[in-house]
Amino acid sequence: MRADAAAAARIAASPGVRSIRRIPDARPSNASAAQLGRTLQTWQDTGRLGTGVRIGIIDTGVDYTHADFGGPGTVQAYDEARAGRGTFPTAKVVGGVDLAGDDYDSASDQPSRTLPRPDADPLDCEGHGTHVAGTAAGFGVNPDGTTFTGDYSALTPAALTAMRIGLGAAPRAELFAIRVFGCEGATALTPLALDRALDPDGDGDPSDRLDVVNLSLGSDYAPADDPVNDFVAKLLDAGVT
Repeated sequence: MRADAAAAARIAASPGVRSIRRIPDARPSNASAAQLGRTLQTWQDTGRLGTGVRIGIIDTGVDYTHADFGGPGTVQAYDEARAGRGTFPTAKVVGGVDLAGDDYDSASDQPSRTLPRPDADPLDCEGHGTHVAGTAAGFGVNPDGTTFTGDYSALTPAALTAMRIGLGAAPRAELFAIRVFGCEGATALTPLALDRALDPDGDGDPSDRLDVVNLSLGSDYAPADDPVNDFVAKLLDAGVT
């Protein structure tokens, strides 16, 4: 909810209200997400590439036209998507939603920009979410700019190094893009996005919940009682990683 101090006090006094807490403004960040896992060895040892897994990317959106996700990988394809002539959803980015809109910034001093303007297309206009989605489940991009379609388990470290864009940890997983950022700035929509990850179609039945959710974002000096933690705990209780 959006409320000034007086309205918050009235809400707090209402029967059934346990607490009133402010959601901090989060910003996209993955600087500390070092690739410490031995991904190639895992593919070779287990043969598991993410098939059948749905990963939710709560971030700036995903550029589903990118070659890393099986798209054309051209400026024209992206521009067409920005103009509303995109191909969302795709075989790779199978679902999602834009909860924010391009101009949204929860920390803006312009009141109009703090109001989200959601729509059905989570196309990225900032870049961070696309990067994160690629790290999680990108197909990889060959040196010539085409999508990698070869045998992942047969790759060598040298071949990985030569690729234009590296492979995601689970390249056969499906992606669900939940956009909570505008083209720049902060967000206070993370709880709403986590709720959507638990119930993607919004029918009140969490049986279609996502398998994994990625949150490459955070708040400076976030409080210990950040309410986002409560939403994360609910997803964990429901079996979401």
